[in-house]
Amino acid sequence: MSNIRKTALDFLIKCEQENMYVNISADGYMKNISDPRDKALFASMVYGVIERKITLDYYIAKLSERSVSSIEDKTVQILRMGLYQLMYMDKIPCHAVVNESVSLCRHSGTRGFVNAVLRSYIRQKDTLKLPSREKNEVRYLSVKYSFPQEMCKFFISEFGYDNSEKYFSYFNKVAPTVIKINTLKITVEDFMAKITNAKESDMCHGAVIMENTGSVKDIYGYAEGLFYVQDTASQVAVSVLGATPGANVIDVCACPGGKSFGAAISMHNRGPIRCYDVHKSKLSLITNGAERLGINIISTFQRDSALLPEKEEEGVADFVICDVPCSGLGVLGKKADMRYRDVKAMEKLPELQRKIIYSASRYLKVGGVMLYSTCTINRRENEDVVQNFLLNNKNFSLVHFNIANTESNGVYTFMPGEYGTDGFFIAKIKRNE
Repeated sequence: MSNIRKTALDFLIKCEQENMYVNISADGYMKNISDPRDKALFASMVYGVIERKITLDYYIAKLSERSVSSIEDKTVQILRMGLYQLMYMDKIPCHAVVNESVSLCRHSGTRGFVNAVLRSYIRQKDTLKLPSREKNEVRYLSVKYSFPQEMCKFFISEFGYDNSEKYFSYFNKVAPTVIKINTLKITVEDFMAKITNAKESDMCHGAVIMENTGSVKDIYGYAEGLFYVQDTASQVAVSVLGATPGANVIDVCACPGGKSFGAAISMHNRGPIRCYDVHKSKLSLITNGAERLGINIISTFQRDSALLPEKEEEGVADFVICDVPCSGLGVLGKKADMRYRDVKAMEKLPELQRKIIYSASRYLKVGGVMLYSTCTINRRENEDVVQNFLLNNKNFSLVHFNIANTESNGVYTFMPGEYGTDGFFIAKIKRNE
């Protein structure tokens, strides 16, 4: 286990120094770890330490009576890993955590310091307190749930204190794995008969919620292409679009391809789907995924969807999927480093989203339908973008649809944890003339 902790330590140091995308980089590291137990421990520590960094640093400062910035970077990471195991991984004995953490230190002085801080936590853990909520509710939320204070302020201003705490609590829970059954190859009933620890969502036929799955590739039917991973809210969005067999579909921001796969399944693998994405390097995610699933109606192209379509492509699509780049505030629990992003950077997104929705709408035939969606709960990127589009394009209108047996007026926001889904926004828009 010492070796895997050293691997995790090296990754965390590199991640912080080079500001890497955690999910992508961690997947690369885990490919070189053969033992499933080591892989699980690596993932738990890496994602856990990054997610809980603010909380861990608060306790490091409190226990050491030193600012975290005054402690060597490597020592900080060792302490974070040690505290994370003590606070959140109850299957590892305390003495083993301390010994393994000390063994990662090079110098005797550092070993003594790490030993002292971790043992202090073990002695004091029942009496250590969070900052006072009464004195500073923003700092309290920040430390308790490990979100930057600017992010906490934004959530409180948008959703109120109680809702913000509810959402942060949801983000910090271990999310189940949700998969979409590929009914091109197997019925939902036959798939469900083959697996355990799973249930079908009430929200969407073919959405299956699985607990304690480990690696997705180890789930029954992965290699055979019987499913792919997709949150329930995203599956509902594809269902709302309603793509039909033989239709012409264009997906303007397609990678990694989940909504196109869902549309292809709804279309019984009949009718062309053209997938566009600005990042050429990501298009293989779609082609490889489609091949595994046995979908052969998808073609991929590099394209900046903020730019207008070519003349010959205007008015050709029956359905358009417009799942735009966004702030990701609905999926902060699934991407460990996203919670630390600059809140002010979100202000630039609506301008890009307005360009993309306008350009995407030009592909539609008269009578065609467009799905506009995001994985954020920020009104400025959702309702405001849609309303701006409709205000300036009178030949388009919203189409009513049902969510959980409730009729929507054409837009719907899943709030984080509502129905057990990600935070997600859906708008269904029709070209009338």
